[in-house]
Amino acid sequence: MKKFLKIILVIALVIVFGAMSVVSGYYINKIKKIRKEVDGLQKHGLAYDDYIYVYVGLDSKVEKKGFTDAYDISIIELIANPQNYHKNQVLVEGIGHYDKNVACIYMTTEDYKVNNTKNAVFIFFDDNFFEEYKDAIMSAEGKNVLLVGTFNAMNNGPDSAYSGSLKNIKRYEESFTK
Repeated sequence: MKKFLKIILVIALVIVFGAMSVVSGYYINKIKKIRKEVDGLQKHGLAYDDYIYVYVGLDSKVEKKGFTDAYDISIIELIANPQNYHKNQVLVEGIGHYDKNVACIYMTTEDYKVNNTKNAVFIFFDDNFFEEYKDAIMSAEGKNVLLVGTFNAMNNGPDSAYSGSLKNIKRYEESFTK
């Protein structure tokens, strides 16, 4: 009987340590992902202090702590109250769109699908930013994106079809928060 219990104990230890190594691998991959995001932030001129690490249960995510000079707002708030953010730097999320003539960020996937420009903000990329981040911009087509730029409530893009515009883009990347 003691021999049987020893065998069961050994099997249990193997299972526990095996599970721990799987969990460790999970956290190592999460940490690598967070480091990659933080390195990307530094590339955009942001420092580690702009973010805090938050661990929730078995999952982790990088949460925005705030930018000293950018309003962290929803695109709904931006479109609903454009006068509150005119000529201010904003951080918004939405569905990214780019083709050779038009760049914008839509409020929802449905707005993107039906090209509802009233629920979108036009984006002016300067040539240097576009060339440097062209691949990221192109690969984020139709995906949730996060961007930082200066909002202009008076410039509604081509044919005044949009609900404002963003220029002086400092950051444009695919977002995984939704």
